[in-house]
Amino acid sequence: MTKDEAIQYIGIRYVEGGESLDGFNCWGFLRFILAKHFNKTLPAVPIGDAHRTREIHENALQCGLYQPVGKPEHGDAALLRGGESPHVGIYLDFDGGGILHSLEGVGVVWTPIKQLRMLGFSRIIYYKVN
Repeated sequence: MTKDEAIQYIGIRYVEGGESLDGFNCWGFLRFILAKHFNKTLPAVPIGDAHRTREIHENALQCGLYQPVGKPEHGDAALLRGGESPHVGIYLDFDGGGILHSLEGVGVVWTPIKQLRMLGFSRIIYYKVN
């Protein structure tokens, strides 16, 4: 994914459960970008069912669908923690690195790594999607 390709998504609105150019939630956006630009597939997860989402995540880890990595590379998934709910995006190695993600109430944005704490995300776990 090039920087110009990433920029075209900025400003697309946030839609709960959204998985298309009409609007995305964070997981739908991550799934869309990985499929379109990196030829990788993540499972769909039920919105609002934290128990089922956690179960899907644990199964994906056990099956090797994705694995945690210490240092992110272009196209790795990012799990952002800091609030009540986990949030996801995709790490892109532009301008010192950052996360392209769809924020509730905002839409798709680019956030440099250095600014994630200002949004309340105190912990990031990166995953290589196989």
